[in-house]
Amino acid sequence: MGVGNLTCKQLIDMGDNEFRTASIISWVGGFASALNMVSMSSGRPVRDLAGIEPEFITKPIVAYCTKYPEKAVFPAIEAFIVRLPEKEFKLPMKP
Repeated sequence: MGVGNLTCKQLIDMGDNEFRTASIISWVGGFASALNMVSMSSGRPVRDLAGIEPEFITKPIVAYCTKYPEKAVFPAIEAFIVRLPEKEFKLPMKP
């Protein structure tokens, strides 16, 4: 299930530690990958996570959850992903 299914209060209550950071990054990466698969299959641009520092991912999500502890974490993750830069994805040519 992961952090995307938690309330913001539950995420904040995890504390500021490596486990919370890894949990957020793992969930964001998995969700972004799933969205990118859908985008690729329909010929749309994908969201680029390459080279993004962990703090750049976790900071806005934790800030949202600190401000809105009664809300779900998922909308913060979704809002983060849709702000990522888009890039065209082309399948490699077969030899």
